[in-house]
Amino acid sequence: MKTRQKTKLILSILFLLFSLYIATIMVSYTNKIYPDLVISTDVFFKILPFINLSVFSDILSIIGPILFVIFVFSKKTTIKKIPYYATIIGIFYLIRSFFIYVAPLANPFPLEKWGLGIFPVGGMFPSGHTGILFLMFLLIKEEPKSNSRYLAFTLLLLALLEGIFMIFSRGHYSLDVFGALLISYALHAFSKNHLQKKLLL
Repeated sequence: MKTRQKTKLILSILFLLFSLYIATIMVSYTNKIYPDLVISTDVFFKILPFINLSVFSDILSIIGPILFVIFVFSKKTTIKKIPYYATIIGIFYLIRSFFIYVAPLANPFPLEKWGLGIFPVGGMFPSGHTGILFLMFLLIKEEPKSNSRYLAFTLLLLALLEGIFMIFSRGHYSLDVFGALLISYALHAFSKNHLQKKLLL
């Protein structure tokens, strides 16, 4: 690997880690400065009963990225796209951090512990769980070979289930879920046209 390629790879991974750190800090910060937020009205909360599926939600959030990483490292063509993948996922988390700060919403989850207790609770719009799974689906969908279609379909299914679980569990408002899908779609469309070629190894 050439020096330029190594630099591109290292910088993209550092950018992703930085974005994850900022998103985590922003959740804690907004929870601290806005402790008395009132839970907003959501039509789906009135229609659908509360069912605590938060553990399953966390499991999906772990399975999806693991499948994505395995797929990326399974082929030379996708390994070359690691800087592209890392950058676009990092951008998503920075967008999420921005909206968490400018539009803080109260967490509608009624219980003390969410799911497996490994993800920070808070920061509503957009849903990071749903958005990342859907973004990974879009990234894998780019691959032309038929064997990637099954994984793409799996990630799409996980993203949709994640959104459903979030609404039933009151982990997110419906706005957060639909917003995450739209932001991921728009971000992918922009990145595919303007960033992909520049970020290949």
